[in-house]
Amino acid sequence: MILRLGNGQAYAWSEPWNAWLDARRVERGHEWIHSGIAVSRTGDLIVTGHHSAEAFILAPDGSVRSSFQTGLTQSHGLRLVVEDGREVLWIADNGVRYERGAGGGYEEIAGTSPPRVVKMTLRGQHLLSITAPDIESYRTGTFSPTLVAVNEEAYGGNGDVWIADGYGCHLVHRFDKFGSYLSSLSGSEGAGHYNVPHAVWIDRRRADPELYVSDSLNRRIQVYDLEGTYQRVVGGESTFRPITGFAADGSNLIVSERQARVTVLDGDDKVVGHLGDDPTASARAGFPNRLDRRGRPAPPVRRPGSFISPHAVDTDADGNLYFNECLIGGRLVKLTKL
Repeated sequence: MILRLGNGQAYAWSEPWNAWLDARRVERGHEWIHSGIAVSRTGDLIVTGHHSAEAFILAPDGSVRSSFQTGLTQSHGLRLVVEDGREVLWIADNGVRYERGAGGGYEEIAGTSPPRVVKMTLRGQHLLSITAPDIESYRTGTFSPTLVAVNEEAYGGNGDVWIADGYGCHLVHRFDKFGSYLSSLSGSEGAGHYNVPHAVWIDRRRADPELYVSDSLNRRIQVYDLEGTYQRVVGGESTFRPITGFAADGSNLIVSERQARVTVLDGDDKVVGHLGDDPTASARAGFPNRLDRRGRPAPPVRRPGSFISPHAVDTDADGNLYFNECLIGGRLVKLTKL
């Protein structure tokens, strides 16, 4: 299956990890996968399971190289960064997961550990943990982090850690590299208060790096400098569907959208085109899943060439695109750049 953008760029659709996912789906009783995704410098994928948040390092051919326990409730957002010459993994644990109940539905289960962001080695050793900052919002509100961005020292940054509280108080927090709280963003300093700031990302496509925040349900991107000063807004309701993640391919920005589409922007943040668009998916009963004959959630039909619910995105050095979809049974997709 070949997908093409309006500028002629083409990608080959493949799902080499299907056998692994299908085996785990049987083993776990139809897991609801809500994981991030990260691609290592060697081209391996890092994803997590659901019930135990076990992390898996998968080879491009779909085989499992290794796995390790994270000790978290749910590894909602993953970010690999280079630190002192090695890759370390940041995980945003939003503190809840969905488990199948006796009636066949899915129930939200709170974890035993507080929602937090953890930096760890690729063998599961915890190096740093960040919980909710001590600010007024969390006197009564909930901290439920969804993704992390790091101003990496390997690229000349200062190591600051930006955390999206996408499912809690709808804020973005800045910490220094040691985990000390510095400041917060609400969106009100820019285009308006965030409505599910699901993803944060450091954009290095230009000379001056910037912070991109996915103001997901407002269907726009709010952009800041790396001191947190508002710069501009990108898009709006007519441009995006709910935004879940960002990645770069050269000067292009890859934007994953929860409602069955990926949008590609050029270096000026203008729309180049869309990939894998299924305009009917979100209208189907049970979206992002389907309903069985008893009206219970069940794994959806996975059609090559069409996304269902892209949740996380990453790229490799060759410009290939990788996606993890949020749905029962899970789905990992690779778009090979042609």
